[in-house]
Amino acid sequence: MQKLRELEYNALKYAVVARKYIDIARSLKTTPSYVSKLITGLERKGIKIYGKFDYASIGLIEYLMLLPFSQDIMEKNIPYIIQKTTLIKSKQKILMLRALIPDGAQKDFADILQADPNQMWRITSFSWNPYSSPLTVYMHGKITSNTLQLTELLETRKLVHTPPPKQQQKIDNLDLELVAEFTRNPFLKLSQLAQRKNMKNQTLNYHYTSHVKPIRLENEVIINPPPGYATRLLQIKTTRGHEEHIAWALSSLHYVQNTYALTGTGTVYTFLFPDPYEEKQLAETLYTCTAILDFTLFGYVTANKRYTVPFGDIIANGRYNIGIVYEALHVHRRKANYDIYEL
Repeated sequence: MQKLRELEYNALKYAVVARKYIDIARSLKTTPSYVSKLITGLERKGIKIYGKFDYASIGLIEYLMLLPFSQDIMEKNIPYIIQKTTLIKSKQKILMLRALIPDGAQKDFADILQADPNQMWRITSFSWNPYSSPLTVYMHGKITSNTLQLTELLETRKLVHTPPPKQQQKIDNLDLELVAEFTRNPFLKLSQLAQRKNMKNQTLNYHYTSHVKPIRLENEVIINPPPGYATRLLQIKTTRGHEEHIAWALSSLHYVQNTYALTGTGTVYTFLFPDPYEEKQLAETLYTCTAILDFTLFGYVTANKRYTVPFGDIIANGRYNIGIVYEALHVHRRKANYDIYEL
């Protein structure tokens, strides 16, 4: 990771819990315009900030899938798939998909993608949080992690990491579009969006305040590995029921992009890009930690794409349209009746 000035690091921390630039500006005792420059500077250094939502409260359940590599799936924007990762595992090329699948449509979704149901898991995902990570240390322009405390974090089971589920929220197509917009820009001004879409500010404000704001979570920080660093995927085994805690603990490391706890399996997948010394420290910690039953290098990342939820003609009569997944893969249209932003 490139070096960060202290002001940049503090802006990154406060950006996790902020909704507007003015929120960060107050914490830093500076101006919103200067905060905007700081955030832009962080993006140039490979640090992106995205909006995050309680998708389960709007009927979208997070799943992880492993498939044989498909160039078709990798190239097409497929509704409900929010991340596509190409992995090299030994002499195999594998596609890992993270998807927000309409509740109850998991079987249909797997059938359309011709995926093995045994290679599909409900997950809880975590990413590094500079605002609350108990292991993160900033010193002399560099972000590091206190790996010596990682064992204690891994073996302490009393912590609660996930917020309580929010009340089920009924949303419409405009609400879903706002979710997509605030995912790619969590500091978006509704007035600017209304002008861009030629809509009344009052309409957008009502939908945001009533339906979208209540399901917003803390923003997500994703760091791209520095030049010359390879992102690896680590597979970790722990006792069943403990996987969520292990995933959360590992997400406290600054060189971890995402961790996924596969519900009820005792398995955790972790995307990470440590330097050689950090990698050695982590391996020694996982080896000696009693909470870890086994760990292995699952594969190397060669491509990674992220997307927002789909928006447009997605919801009808309170139900998500799963047929658009088939259309995206097999029906050739000049223009689809939905859209997706690549992040």
